[in-house]
Amino acid sequence: MDFDFNLILVPLTLGLFGLWLLDKLVLHTRRRAQHSSVQLMQADQRVQQARQQLLETETGLKQAQGYQFDRSQPAWLAAQQQVQQAQQQQAALQASAATQREPALIRWAYEFWPVLMLVLVVRAFLAEPFNIPSESMAPGLKTGDFILVNKYAFGVRLPLLNYKILDTGSPQRGDVAVFRYPPDPRINYIKRVIGLPGDTVHYDRGTLSVNGQPLPRQQVTQPDMGAFETRYQEQSGQHRYTISEVNGENVAARAPFLQQVSPEAQTSQGRQWSVTVPAGHYFVMGDNRDNSADSRFWGFVADSHLSGRAFYVWMHKKPGLQLPTFDRNRAID
Repeated sequence: MDFDFNLILVPLTLGLFGLWLLDKLVLHTRRRAQHSSVQLMQADQRVQQARQQLLETETGLKQAQGYQFDRSQPAWLAAQQQVQQAQQQQAALQASAATQREPALIRWAYEFWPVLMLVLVVRAFLAEPFNIPSESMAPGLKTGDFILVNKYAFGVRLPLLNYKILDTGSPQRGDVAVFRYPPDPRINYIKRVIGLPGDTVHYDRGTLSVNGQPLPRQQVTQPDMGAFETRYQEQSGQHRYTISEVNGENVAARAPFLQQVSPEAQTSQGRQWSVTVPAGHYFVMGDNRDNSADSRFWGFVADSHLSGRAFYVWMHKKPGLQLPTFDRNRAID
């Protein structure tokens, strides 16, 4: 999730809105174009009416003179003159309309900025789509999953600036959070919140504890498990989810792959550490415990880096020329 669509959406929306406002208050190009269009339509109507009047006059003269009439008759000449005058006015207005034509940028501003503003409001303050680019949250979230993120769960924030303008909530233990990667805020990361501000997170040979209380977990077997992994059903707060760890018997075989993921990566087997989460920060981990670059390696997530809470998988697409599928649609626990 290394691209922020708001980098395009925000400047484009603001730019088109600025053009719309400039035209509304200063340029008035659309108003003039609309006025010219109305005048041209009225001129077209006058030409049609004059032609109809000429036809009726000619028909009346033919009936009165036995269908043999002289076009020098004053009534016919007057009707013909009205047609010519209407056509001349029409031509003049057509020439004027060409100079009053609305520029494409102004037209786009009127047509697109309300739509873009609606999209921006929805993405920035309600729900934003993301896709999962790695296996760090497997088996619950897999590469190719498209998810929705609740943007107001952890506070309403201004897009791009990420400045909180309204406090509507904060992460709870077990929430799946999307945040700006602390070492490089241009990149979006997704992990599970394990420790809240002030919590002490302790790990000892496979047992993860928060404030001295081990997180309940139970080993499970699932059909898509790999040969090197063990899975557990773990609970944190109100959330129950599945985590993956490397089999103790296969640590040696797995270790080269872990070193490719991160030079500092170590397996869950035989490790022991303890940290206290500072105020205004959160300790996060991936559900794929031995294949996740998270707070164990790069530190805590500041509240100012939070983007929202992931709550739903709405589509899945395998890499390459593959059609999307919806068989993985589900709520995220």
